[in-house]
Amino acid sequence: MKKLICILLGLLMLLSLAACGAPKADPAGSGPKEDQSASAPAETDTKEAEKTDDKADTETETGDTAAEPAGDAGQAFTITDLADREVTFDKPVTKFIDQSSGSGGAFFTACAILGDDLCDYMVGWDDGITKWRTDFYNHFVEEMPALADVKMVGSLSSDNFDFEAAVTSGAEVIFMTRGSFASVEDGIVKKVEEAGIKIVCLDYQAQQYEKHMQCIEIVGKVLGREDRAREIIEFYTDAVKDIYPQIDGLLAANGGERPVVYGEWGKNDDPLTTFSTSWSDKTQWGGIVYSLGGIGLGGDGSNGANPQVDPEYILSSDPDMIFLSAVSPESKEEAVGVGHGIYVGFDVTEEAIEANRQVYMQRPGWENLTAVKENKVYVIPHPIHREVFDCSSIQAVAKIMWPEAFSNLDPVKTYQEFWDRFMPFTLSGVWYYGF
Repeated sequence: MKKLICILLGLLMLLSLAACGAPKADPAGSGPKEDQSASAPAETDTKEAEKTDDKADTETETGDTAAEPAGDAGQAFTITDLADREVTFDKPVTKFIDQSSGSGGAFFTACAILGDDLCDYMVGWDDGITKWRTDFYNHFVEEMPALADVKMVGSLSSDNFDFEAAVTSGAEVIFMTRGSFASVEDGIVKKVEEAGIKIVCLDYQAQQYEKHMQCIEIVGKVLGREDRAREIIEFYTDAVKDIYPQIDGLLAANGGERPVVYGEWGKNDDPLTTFSTSWSDKTQWGGIVYSLGGIGLGGDGSNGANPQVDPEYILSSDPDMIFLSAVSPESKEEAVGVGHGIYVGFDVTEEAIEANRQVYMQRPGWENLTAVKENKVYVIPHPIHREVFDCSSIQAVAKIMWPEAFSNLDPVKTYQEFWDRFMPFTLSGVWYYGF
């Protein structure tokens, strides 16, 4: 009898453990519901390379795309990726190639999951990190010199992809974005798969909590680091779980009126007289603003995903708050330069950010804007959205729009804590300003 009881208890414990795992649902039962992955990042307004690397179709996905329950490290497993494709592995991989390294690929997730082992696993990547996130790359190489030796194999969605280098690298899998995959599915992808390299699609561009978690879970599963992935998922979930449940109540208390927000990409040669692009309420920052109860001046997408808002419309709309989406500097000199856009990053100082913020605030007529008069002009980091650590940016946008409700949020602290806990690199510089 005692033996039977022990067996039953053991079965109950196994069932309990099997029920545990990464969250599969929005922590609020809310958040962005439309797919936000429709357009390329604002960097493509001025750069030609990798135009399709960050694009994705506008189809809304509803299926469960998380990895299947984990087995033993040596057992075969199947994941369903973010393009709704089943991919089977004999065992966790030890060599991978990354695509969209500077904008929504697996790179930053792999950094957080693998830590100091990163360069033992990553045998190739595209040049997105050196183009879109130059300061990240420069500082990472200083701390991890082996990163400079990782082969640049080019982009699958560009004519610079080095097929032979990819095959001879020993890579077992290539991580790429769902949008990039859609553009080359019937071409180079088939050739790569025929060569024995599997393709796994991620979709941070969708900007949906559930898909973010699925991306983290899948990368952890494929690389055999599921426990680490779960820690990251828990951190992210804790950072945002109390935000979305409050939005409906905040809107109701505000008479159903959404705060009016103007956001602008902070890369232009003369911000005093020229205006860069913004975002529709279905795209990037615009999608985040809308999901958190605000309304941007970029419109509903009928004028494009990244419209340039008419300066007169900004004045007549009189936004409640303004944020400038600061870009990554390409050099230490640019990081502290004034009058050529606005930057955040490792080498940026608060003095440089404030000087550049003042340039924007001195635009003709802006002295009459409510946001300027009340000093509600914020600087947020363009590199920190659509990535594994963008929970800090969700906190920032929530705090911009609902400062009283979210006075307890500290996006600067959240971002720092993520790096201290998960990243194999040291964080320095300034990333958020005005909070």
